[in-house]
Amino acid sequence: MGMMWGWHSAFSPMMAPWTWFGWMAGLAVWTGAVVLVTWALTRHPDSRGRHDERPPSTPHEPRRPDDR
Repeated sequence: MGMMWGWHSAFSPMMAPWTWFGWMAGLAVWTGAVVLVTWALTRHPDSRGRHDERPPSTPHEPRRPDDR
């Protein structure tokens, strides 16, 4: 049970500050990796650079009220 005690002591409130910062840094890295992978997998495949599909309206074109 030495390994389990070592594992558990990393979560104890009496742990050393550098251990706590190490856990927080590791948690931040894992969270960032999960967010990055999720963003990469869920973004639209055709969203590279082009954001507007409509052609730009000409300046002399009258603005319709429903064209928001």
